[in-house]
Amino acid sequence: MRRITNGEGCSQPTTLTSCITMETNETNINEDSSVAGIWVVGNDNITAYKRSIIVYGRSNYSTEIQPHFGCYAPLSYPLFFFPMGIFQQFSEDAYIKIETTRLVFVEKNQTKIRADLYQGVVDYFNVGEAQPSRVGQRVVLLASFIGGPCDMQRRFLDAMTLVQDDGRPDIFLTMTCNPKWTEIDDELLPRQSAQDRPDLVARVFHAKLEDLKVQLFQRHIIGVLGSYVYVIEFQKRGLPHAHFLLIMTPRYKMNNPDDYDKLVCAKIPDPIRFPEMHDLIKSHMMHSLW
Repeated sequence: MRRITNGEGCSQPTTLTSCITMETNETNINEDSSVAGIWVVGNDNITAYKRSIIVYGRSNYSTEIQPHFGCYAPLSYPLFFFPMGIFQQFSEDAYIKIETTRLVFVEKNQTKIRADLYQGVVDYFNVGEAQPSRVGQRVVLLASFIGGPCDMQRRFLDAMTLVQDDGRPDIFLTMTCNPKWTEIDDELLPRQSAQDRPDLVARVFHAKLEDLKVQLFQRHIIGVLGSYVYVIEFQKRGLPHAHFLLIMTPRYKMNNPDDYDKLVCAKIPDPIRFPEMHDLIKSHMMHSLW
């Protein structure tokens, strides 16, 4: 990539091309002659999710700015985003850039991870590959790539090994992020909501999750654990939550209804005996139908 200096003018009109399936009011063509950035989105299945900015100088030669270039963000966000929602989009783009860089590295270094072992035609049909042009060109993801097939298979086998060694899980525990936590609410600016600060939400949730792990694994508030596994997920509105599968040691396993009643309550707590718990349940675990 060649350096783009301030001296290279922006005499070319800006053209915004986008996927034909998107709404026209979201992809209006910018007619300002002072801008020289082009947001290129492919219309075919191969390039539909590839993004880049093309800058034209006075020499009419174009320079393509890939999403993982350092100058990509300063060129894109002032041009195409409104004040609300910028940080959410920036956070997503930052993650996509990191993951894309990792994927490109894996693709360019297939010989180092011995991907030739997976290049057989039979392997392609076993995984459901239907395009003949892709035969012999499979890109193998390392187990260190989070979310890849090898990583998911490894995690699944680890979880099944815990069940094989320590028995079936005894407790399914869910921790959900509360956007009304004071640690979040006190840090929001005027007219901001928790959805506007994914960085703040993630930090507070992580801190409370670590505290929960201390309560469970070190202080043994519900008994001594033999093993556990958990996963963190994000809801559609951006709030994280964690699911735990807890396997208790033989002494603390629940074997009868009385044991379960000590940990599980399916009714609203008594407001006289447990006023704080009653208020929490009424505020966060009850939903109105109107």
